[in-house]
Amino acid sequence: QLPRVLKPGGRLSVTLYDAGNKVYVANTRFWRRFTTRMPRRTLHTLSYAAAPLYYLWTLPVVGNLLRSIAFISLERDWRWRVLDTFDWYSPQYMSWHTHPELFGWFKDNGFKEIEVLQPSVSQIGVKAF
Repeated sequence: QLPRVLKPGGRLSVTLYDAGNKVYVANTRFWRRFTTRMPRRTLHTLSYAAAPLYYLWTLPVVGNLLRSIAFISLERDWRWRVLDTFDWYSPQYMSWHTHPELFGWFKDNGFKEIEVLQPSVSQIGVKAF
């Protein structure tokens, strides 16, 4: 519904959960069975506790093993790590998408100058006049 209320020439930027990483999707689905039922304060505390684990998750062999068990954000800034980790595990509803799917949504809604951004599935476009 966002394109409907955006002025012509307005810019819309969207970032979605990435369906391309099958390990991430399966892993996150598993843990969300528990985390979406947790008190938010508890999950937020766990997200803070997970932030320092970044250093283990970035090690070549150990990190791959740990990422197959549980995902945490790999943002360099610890505050973003907390935010991202909490964001992955807290929403009641969550869906994963691909760049072509998002690109199609932009095209179907009359956007131009569509640009693929990083990280994950992120794009920006300008609503046609």
